[in-house]
Amino acid sequence: MLHAERMAIALNTPSSKIVFSVAWEGLRDRTLTSWANPERMLLEYRKSQQDSVTSNIVVRADSISPNLPEFVGNLTKPLYEIFDFFVAPTKMISEELAKMRESKR
Repeated sequence: MLHAERMAIALNTPSSKIVFSVAWEGLRDRTLTSWANPERMLLEYRKSQQDSVTSNIVVRADSISPNLPEFVGNLTKPLYEIFDFFVAPTKMISEELAKMRESKR
C-alpha cells in the first residue's frame, strides 16, 4: 500500500483511487499462529475450515499513510475471520505495521 501511495505521488496523482485485491489460498486445516513474532501470543486455537479467501478495498492514494492500520485491518479482516471468526485487534495491526516501518529505515 505504501509503495502504491509513493507511486501515485511520484506520478503527481495523489488523489487517485487505488484498488487493492488480495487472495489467500491453501488455508484449509491451517491454524492461526504468530510464527513471525513469537512474542505475540494468540491464546486460542483457531483453525480454518475454508481453503481460500479474497478481499478488496478501494482507497485514495493520499489517504494511505495516515490510515494504514485501518486499511490493512479492512483488507485482512476476511482472512482472519475464516479462522473461527477471529477479529484482529487494531492495536495488534498498528504494532506490527510500526515494527515493519521501523525495520525499513
